[in-house]
Amino acid sequence: MAKIWDETTHRSNPDVPLDLQDYSAASDDAVKNQMNECLSSAAEHYNRYLPERVDKTFGTVAPEALRRLSQVLSPVNILASRQKVIQDFYMRFAKDLYRWDLAQFFTPHEVVKFIVDLTNPRLEHVVDPACGSADFLVSALQAMPTAVGTAAEFVTGHDNSPKAVQVAVLNMMLHGDGKTAIKEVDSLQAASDTLHDVVLCNPPFGTRILEKREEVLKNFDMGYRWERTVRGDLKKTKNVRSSQQTGILFAELCVRLCQPGGRVGIILPNGYLGNAKVEYAALREWLFRNTRLVAVIGFPRFTFKKSGADVSASVVVLERRRDSLSSSADSDEYRIYFGMIESVGWRAGDKTAKPIYKRDLETGTLLLDEANEPMLDADFSTVLEEFRRSATAHQSEWILSGCSPGDGPQTPTMSSDDILHRGLILDPKRYSSKYRSLVDSIRAGPHFRLRDVLQPVKRPSFKPISSQFYRYVEIGNVRAGAYDSDVKRGWDLPGRAKLVARPGDVFVAHVWGCAGKWFVSSGMEDDLIVTNGCSQFEINREGDELVIDLVAGLCSELFSVQMRALARGSDGLATVALDDLLEIRLPLVTDDSRRERLQRLVDGLFRGGANLRETVRAALPETWPQPAARKSHCVLV
Repeated sequence: MAKIWDETTHRSNPDVPLDLQDYSAASDDAVKNQMNECLSSAAEHYNRYLPERVDKTFGTVAPEALRRLSQVLSPVNILASRQKVIQDFYMRFAKDLYRWDLAQFFTPHEVVKFIVDLTNPRLEHVVDPACGSADFLVSALQAMPTAVGTAAEFVTGHDNSPKAVQVAVLNMMLHGDGKTAIKEVDSLQAASDTLHDVVLCNPPFGTRILEKREEVLKNFDMGYRWERTVRGDLKKTKNVRSSQQTGILFAELCVRLCQPGGRVGIILPNGYLGNAKVEYAALREWLFRNTRLVAVIGFPRFTFKKSGADVSASVVVLERRRDSLSSSADSDEYRIYFGMIESVGWRAGDKTAKPIYKRDLETGTLLLDEANEPMLDADFSTVLEEFRRSATAHQSEWILSGCSPGDGPQTPTMSSDDILHRGLILDPKRYSSKYRSLVDSIRAGPHFRLRDVLQPVKRPSFKPISSQFYRYVEIGNVRAGAYDSDVKRGWDLPGRAKLVARPGDVFVAHVWGCAGKWFVSSGMEDDLIVTNGCSQFEINREGDELVIDLVAGLCSELFSVQMRALARGSDGLATVALDDLLEIRLPLVTDDSRRERLQRLVDGLFRGGANLRETVRAALPETWPQPAARKSHCVLV
């Protein structure tokens, strides 16, 4: 802390030597006096912002230890280091000194820098209405093309948590901001007429994080109920909702805090971007009316797990319209960039967030950058370059202000008209280059759609008999082309046991986390019940000749990629709508010898012979012992 304060106070006088020098040749008294003087100056300043004051001297610390500390710290320029260096120091500092666990307040610094680079703040007014640790503001300060002492006047942060404000204030101070404008404010309740050039936010979101105050809800368009007209358009009613997700209100607030022509960079869950429910569709409609969408870039699932959030999310970049529209249909046509981050540089599913570095594919040797440091295996810089090379980048001056589009071909974008025609779905998975190029490749050759082979099954709803035994197929017991079943009495079946199987029915798992799972029910069981996590189909009359092609396609990654791309909703429970599933395209198997080999497998599959376990189970003697099934996977035997 003393070192950071020393560097901060000397920024305006770079020719004056720093106070903290290498005292390895100094006497014991001299090194103690010099180090205490450095600490005293820092403590005097920072104690105004710390929740608990720190001592102004090193007390009983041995001179030799102080001498060694001076040797280590003096040659290092901490404020010129990467933001992660200070963030790591601060999280350790606060944890050791105040027993704070700060992970919940921090957005991963790689994500923060990426979003700031996308919105490209110059010497402009920046606000974060749910600032947490103020990482967005710190990164915005570092991105501004001027000395921090001047740039600090342009950033503002609000949060309704006193602890978050303390965290943010000290974080800003440690990064050299001497005019911290962080205030404890309930941004949803506090009406503000001040407009800003750039709004950055990672709002609190989740279906259980709700705003219920009527006096707050009635101030937001998204605080009212919306409904569809007979024409299918969305309109706001006069009825205030009893509650609304906080994240949805913050999305509206961020736009309202932005001046016309300004931009917003906000992290939103993918459920907001693709869910078909009216409350989510209404948010997308409102955004189209009040902003021009600039970019939507998806992160891998669990990207925010080290911050305690288990959610699939994207960054959405918006430019506020100068005049709002009465309907999204009134929008002029423009281009929108959609991208996907696949590698973030750390283990996304691990709270320890262990770094992952780039390696030579043949030897496994770590690849080093110009500073001889290992290179993180991350896509942020690649996607940023693609964004700057897109047609979208030439629609607004601020995108390329002070930076170059770089070399390379122009990156594909989507037309806003296409998005409107697709029902305002903004989930970036279905517009990713991986998905679109794959579908284009399939369409270029002989292919079929699933609806050419399959037709949905419509049967009466299943009502179990409590005492009767059934064979139940849970989605976890489905594999590509095969399944296992568990014997359960009717009373023991879960509520999702909804589908009654008939021989030859095709079941396709429609949940994102189970993409690629499917099976054919055998003709050997008449008591098979299947989870409603699957869609149920029959082979239609015109599809018999395509069954070989169907089985081959369903076993391929071509099918799995399309299923993942088309899934809509939140997290691993995102689902593929029936119409989207039936529109999936797969190649035809045109080689006669391959078709002949596949025919034998397909015949066995529809007879039930391809599912070894179920076939054997049906043939087992009834005299064999029948051990009781485990009640859960936690039971050891």
